[in-house]
Amino acid sequence: MRLPPASIWETFPTSDPTHPVRHGSGLIVVNAVFMGLITLAVALRLYTRVAIKRKCGWDDYFIVVALVCFTRLEADAVA
Repeated sequence: MRLPPASIWETFPTSDPTHPVRHGSGLIVVNAVFMGLITLAVALRLYTRVAIKRKCGWDDYFIVVALVCFTRLEADAVA
C-alpha cells in the first residue's frame, strides 16, 4: 500500500482527544432507518413463508435469531 504524499497529510485535520468530533445523532438516525428496513424485510419473508407457502425452514429460524442478536447489538451500541 502506498502512503499519500506529505502535502496530503498536511491537509488532514489534527486530532483532539480531549474534544473529539462526534457524529452520534446522525448515526442513530441512519441505524434506525436501516433497522426498520431490515425488520420489514424479515417480516415480509416470514409472512410469505408461513402464510403463503405454509412451510417454515431452519433458515427462517436462523434469520429471526440473527435479527434479534443484531437488534440487541445495535441497542448496546447506541446506549
